[in-house]
Amino acid sequence: VQDRLCRLGGERASVTAIDLSITSNDQGLKNAHLALINGKVLSGNPITIVTPSVSGNFIVEMIAAAALSPPMADAIKIHVKNWVVIGTRSVMPLPTAELKMLSDLGVGTLAMYGSYDKAGKAVHDALIERASAEGVEIKGAGSSPHLDKPKTFAKKLFTYELSR
Repeated sequence: VQDRLCRLGGERASVTAIDLSITSNDQGLKNAHLALINGKVLSGNPITIVTPSVSGNFIVEMIAAAALSPPMADAIKIHVKNWVVIGTRSVMPLPTAELKMLSDLGVGTLAMYGSYDKAGKAVHDALIERASAEGVEIKGAGSSPHLDKPKTFAKKLFTYELSR
């Protein structure tokens, strides 16, 4: 996927993959982002975060915390430009007001799912309805469309990124 994004983006995009543990939390994301900024790998601008499945739980935790804490809301603005959700079911219990807060903070949300993934479709539909997300179905893919159809996934992601 990273290779596809780099080829599509050319000089217009920088792609850095961070593989955070599924047990990671908002502090893990902030630490990784700041380490990459301090190491001059990243510019310091907010980043697009792609979270397949369970790895999106830490973003869900950040959203819930931001609803109660202005400093956490500020942290989201500093670190997150876009959130690309791939079947992260933990978003389902979040109240609509918390999901809508992302757009209020200027964070774009793209919900992607494979056409064979019924649970991913439910997450996709909920995010479009409750969080003003944009949505993309990747035909012929299952619950891991980024792995099943990496070329299509990269193209859709890059198109979204350029539109923001």
